[in-house]
Amino acid sequence: MAKKKNTPYFKGKRWGFAVAKAHLSNGKAGVHSVDKAMQTCTRNARSGTKKLNQNEREAYRGIADGMYDAFKASEKRK
Repeated sequence: MAKKKNTPYFKGKRWGFAVAKAHLSNGKAGVHSVDKAMQTCTRNARSGTKKLNQNEREAYRGIADGMYDAFKASEKRK
């Protein structure tokens, strides 16, 4: 059974990958900012504020995964 690609997780994953890919081209400063953002998104997905609903948590989880995939892709290119 194929998963829907229009879920908050996959939307967040695509967005996180695109943002991280753009920032990683800035050198060490870009790597640092993406790493910090990825940590924040992971923290929000796991235990963020009580005001986040399940869709928002899934979106944060997707953003963190997308940023991680961008890191892996940039390492493969090098």
